[in-house]
Amino acid sequence: MRKTFQSIIFIVVGALVAVFGLTMYVREKQIETVCSSSTSGVITDVRSFSISRQRKKHTKKPSVSYSKEQYVPEATYTIGDISYTVEGDGLNEPVSEGETVTIMYNPSDPSEAYILDYYNNAYGFITLFGAAFVVLGILAAVVKKGKRYH
Repeated sequence: MRKTFQSIIFIVVGALVAVFGLTMYVREKQIETVCSSSTSGVITDVRSFSISRQRKKHTKKPSVSYSKEQYVPEATYTIGDISYTVEGDGLNEPVSEGETVTIMYNPSDPSEAYILDYYNNAYGFITLFGAAFVVLGILAAVVKKGKRYH
């Protein structure tokens, strides 16, 4: 019974992660499709923040902690006489203010844009990760069920 419950948890969590990843992947692909024009922009600001985690070990040794810096670039670009600002994805590497970057924008709505140089669409990976959990949950349930009858 416990293995079946664990299998169900794997399937449900995996399905939720896969649906989230797929939804975001489709959304990002739609943005890529409509943002068909390009222009140059300049990085005008870089926000940085730290992601810290502490893992406790189940031994007498001290816990393990680490910190990871993330950088979020903001770029300004001009279409016609109007200036726009777009925020990029979080990056592991620092970005320099004043750097020239390629901006992909929607010609019908230039405020809809993304920074091509720092664009990270990892939602396909997230979808596959969730699908793997679903498959593992199903396999665990099938193996458990098969062992019950032998």
